[in-house]
Amino acid sequence: MLQGASAGAATIVSRVMVRDMFAGREAQRLMAEIMMIFSVAPALAPVLGGWILLLGTWRFVFAALAVYAALLIVLTARLPETLPPDGRIPLRVRAILGALARAGRSWTLWRLALANAFGFAAQFVFIASAAIFVTDLLHLGEQDFWVMFVPLIVGMMSGSWITGHVAVDRRRLITIGFLGTVVMCLVNLALVALAPTPTGELGWPVAAAVIGPALIAFTVALLFSPIQLEVLDAFPHERGSASSLATFVQLAMNTLLAGVVAPLATASLTTFALTALGFAVVGTVLWAWDALATERPAASA
Repeated sequence: MLQGASAGAATIVSRVMVRDMFAGREAQRLMAEIMMIFSVAPALAPVLGGWILLLGTWRFVFAALAVYAALLIVLTARLPETLPPDGRIPLRVRAILGALARAGRSWTLWRLALANAFGFAAQFVFIASAAIFVTDLLHLGEQDFWVMFVPLIVGMMSGSWITGHVAVDRRRLITIGFLGTVVMCLVNLALVALAPTPTGELGWPVAAAVIGPALIAFTVALLFSPIQLEVLDAFPHERGSASSLATFVQLAMNTLLAGVVAPLATASLTTFALTALGFAVVGTVLWAWDALATERPAASA
């Protein structure tokens, strides 16, 4: 629980600090780099965990986490305060809850938070059910998670790199990301429907099963960092509260997906593909709702 609370705070603080210090293309570039790390970490963790277990028992995993935590303490101790004194909220429960309540009354923020959560879920469903996907459906071994995660990571990193360097209006880029995710989910559905059933051997059946998730990861990365900036700019004077609420919604969605949805979606590669498509469609509808209901000017910052 303490580890999760600390990780949740780090996600919010890093996003807000970027927007406090930068605007425009530079903010989008840096946010894309941060989102690339956040996206890659859940995919990379099972692979690293498998390698660590080759060295010893499960206790080695906690030892590695302790070393990593010590490194983070050293790095965070050197972080500067980026918010001007007149914009800071006192560290009091009443003030913090008041800011969260104000953010929670915004339909704009809820639309953005839910669109972000559902859009990311189209990719996260594969990460949350990686063990079943790799061992039960692809019939591969415990050391073969790289077969799924390497293409996923390549897709995430490629999409994040493009997001940080492309000269496209921010809201237009988010629209491209959502529509692209729906299209890639359809491509994934076609691939798993037409390809032979994997039998545990590396070849076309396995490739067809992992190409789709990699393409989905690519398009999700196009929308993931720009929509974080939309969330922050929806509440420019209380960005921490806005980011906290949006992050809570996303993590709640991830928890629901991993604990409830994923077990129901793992019957076959086809049900995986249909589940991802459903999340992508809902996220796209929510984003379209925000585009129609919001009169904020399209921003590039």
